[in-house]
Amino acid sequence: MTQQALAIVLVAMLAFASVATVSATSTQTVEQTTDLNSFQAADFANASEWTDTTSVTDFEANDSKTAYTEQNVSTTNPEVRLVDNETDEILGTWTEADLQQTHSDTTNDDYAYRLNFTHGDLSGLDIRANETKDVEVRYKSNASVSDENATFTNVTVGITAADDYNNFRVSDSLITTTDYVTFKTDGFTILNNSFFADKKTHFDAEGVSVNGTGSTIALDMANQSANSRLSSSLEDVSESNWDKSTLITLEESDGTQTFVKGYTSLPDEVNATTDTYALIDESSGKVDIHLGEDFENTDSVDVNVKTNVGAYPSMMRGLGLWQQNFEWTFDHFNPLTISLDADGLMDGIDIDFDRIGSTHAIASPLPIAVGRPKLA
Repeated sequence: MTQQALAIVLVAMLAFASVATVSATSTQTVEQTTDLNSFQAADFANASEWTDTTSVTDFEANDSKTAYTEQNVSTTNPEVRLVDNETDEILGTWTEADLQQTHSDTTNDDYAYRLNFTHGDLSGLDIRANETKDVEVRYKSNASVSDENATFTNVTVGITAADDYNNFRVSDSLITTTDYVTFKTDGFTILNNSFFADKKTHFDAEGVSVNGTGSTIALDMANQSANSRLSSSLEDVSESNWDKSTLITLEESDGTQTFVKGYTSLPDEVNATTDTYALIDESSGKVDIHLGEDFENTDSVDVNVKTNVGAYPSMMRGLGLWQQNFEWTFDHFNPLTISLDADGLMDGIDIDFDRIGSTHAIASPLPIAVGRPKLA
């Protein structure tokens, strides 16, 4: 064979090898894409599988903790729900587009779907510190069929809350079965005309177990009336004839009462780990109260949240009955601690600023309320 012929053969062999390599690489890429099937495997690579009778401990609705379930259904149109087994509240719903199909047998109408979710998807679960509640993952075989005629496959999981996490879900069902939420007004009616009829929601829970610094007490205003009153309490003072405010207080077993400043977004000057504060989401109706380092040795608090403080505090202030400007104080000191002095109410109320290194101040023993503009 001449050198020229040999060169032609070598070029042809190299070209064939190059085409084969590209072809193999393309095939491998297609197989990976098919296997993933739009499923974000990397996000749930270390997810915990929830099967029937699984126990989940230290629950605190953390978005970083992932889990999954996988069940067989008889159609390609399933629906999956997370449900509080005690109240039958639906905490989350997913349709076929949100699931990963892991098995398909069209001959026998046998399909399997995987649901990926985080503990945060259970943030609406009404649960107290160290309490255990059953949650059901309900696979509905055909989303188009009514619940009465549908086939469900249920996975029951026991959820135990962490000792520093509480969530009160103020839903329609719990409004009628609990006594810690009341709807009030401080107005009155004459000849069917309402005067100062300010609608308020009062939330009171006594002896809420906490575990010092870092504890979270979440209030989920899922009820429409409670949520709308919360939202209206965030309106700007200038838009109303009287104060609108969200007043949050925590009281410890020794009687120490702390005013908690709330925000719709956390400002830079607030330390999310060491400070005491509340985050308020007016769209979802969620109030998350975070206990800071001042509660390091605290194991129990009484929680009080008042949305729309109302007309009465404004009338008191209009009559000149304020001795202490609590609006300014509330904006500049957090936490603000209030305790009765040894001689009781006759000598006034002792405002203790020791936690922030200031001196004592004396306030009038009149009813205390805090009015302030729209939260930051």
